Amino acid sequence: MVDANFIAKPDAAVKTRLEAELEAKRALDAVYDSTERDILLTEGDLTRYKSRLSDRRAEHTRFVKAQPKIDFSATGPVPPPTWNQDPRKKREQRKQSITRQPVVPPIPPHLLVILNLYVDPMTSPTRIMRDWADEAIAEVWRHCYAQGQFKGIYGAYKFHLRRTTKTTGEERVLTDEDRENCLGIIEHTSSAAYKASSIGWNVASKRTEMANKHMMYLIVRTSDGSFYPFARNNLYTDIIAFVSFMIEYDDAPNQHRQVVYIYEVHVAENYRAKGLGRWLMFVVEAMAQSVSINKTMLTVFRSNKGAIKAYEMMGYKKDQATPPDRVVRGRIIQGDYMIMSKTWLSKTGEIKM
Repeated sequence: MVDANFIAKPDAAVKTRLEAELEAKRALDAVYDSTERDILLTEGDLTRYKSRLSDRRAEHTRFVKAQPKIDFSATGPVPPPTWNQDPRKKREQRKQSITRQPVVPPIPPHLLVILNLYVDPMTSPTRIMRDWADEAIAEVWRHCYAQGQFKGIYGAYKFHLRRTTKTTGEERVLTDEDRENCLGIIEHTSSAAYKASSIGWNVASKRTEMANKHMMYLIVRTSDGSFYPFARNNLYTDIIAFVSFMIEYDDAPNQHRQVVYIYEVHVAENYRAKGLGRWLMFVVEAMAQSVSINKTMLTVFRSNKGAIKAYEMMGYKKDQATPPDRVVRGRIIQGDYMIMSKTWLSKTGEIKM
């Protein structure tokens, strides 16, 4: 076993021998240093070394001055030197330099129009749903009723503006029951015209069209739900009229302009020719004007002479987007339908009903 006293207090002879070896090493180092100074670093060599060092410094200064100046105003502030920084700060700066994204200039509006990417926030369906509450539509009805715009329509009615899909903060969504009831009304009033045309009647296709996420519905229904105008056709609903419409883009050469396209306008037989259909069209046009749209469009079958005459009385005309007539064996064959449109100027901010 090793004695602790031996480790703490070495033998005197060993200590004397170690001190003698240390003194001998110091003497040798002194001799070596003296010899090296006399041989390698003479006075002339030291002068030449200083001169060479000065030349290299001057050359480096000229090289730095000859470099082109960099404008750091476009790339941001110059980062501080990192050679004397903490390694953690170096890693953080490296991450920031990697994640830094270049500044992309905004695309000009005219280029957005060409690319069909421009969407005017004033023409969003959300704006229409926000500004046209059900009570506001009912107020328009009461005003027109007081002006004597309706003939033979009495009683109280409810008005619902609904969208097919739910958006953020929007609870006014068309129910599946109302959608099916509207589909039943279309089938009752227009299926014969569809079957007589080259388009044909397809329930699945019409249901898909009605379920478009941008489609909006303005529904008029009885206030107590007790009167069913379509009951004799096995369609038990309190809806007496509705109009469906959607914001779209116009056809060429005005494909950058937004329009309100009216898809369906249907009124129960007992309420026709009394001003209800005309009032629905007027409200849709007012909604279009409220979001800075000055054109409405619709599609009508050529066989529906009564509807064409009514639309012409409202100011609608044949649109240039209507498919052209065909010439077969010298005979002119018209298409099954035509597209009608109405454009107005909003200088006074009013629409004449």
